[in-house]
Amino acid sequence: MVLRSLGVAALVGFPVVTTILLDSMHRTPSAPIWKSFWLPFVGPGTVLLGFILLGAGFRAAGGVFRGALAGAALYLLLGGAFIAYLPLQFGPLPDLMTNLFFLLAWPLMSLMLLGFFGGFD
Repeated sequence: MVLRSLGVAALVGFPVVTTILLDSMHRTPSAPIWKSFWLPFVGPGTVLLGFILLGAGFRAAGGVFRGALAGAALYLLLGGAFIAYLPLQFGPLPDLMTNLFFLLAWPLMSLMLLGFFGGFD
């Protein structure tokens, strides 16, 4: 029950964490380079942690470890679906690193796409 509660809190808190981090990046344009590379992954890392905790909280998956692996696999499957959608909407992605970034940071890219369509700023 505790793992499921923490997982739901991580998933619900993702937009808040991402908004705070993106706002801190926009306030300091002369921030160190590590901030611009690593901070965008903190929000998607929160979602990954939420998926892992939710998976670990469900005993139907066969235990805590198998549930955590199932949660991580679900995160990567949703990232793969996002990568499959992007070329259909915007054309092919330019290189392998961009594909990897979109695979790992699909929650952040989803929020940015909502902003592109006028839903999240």
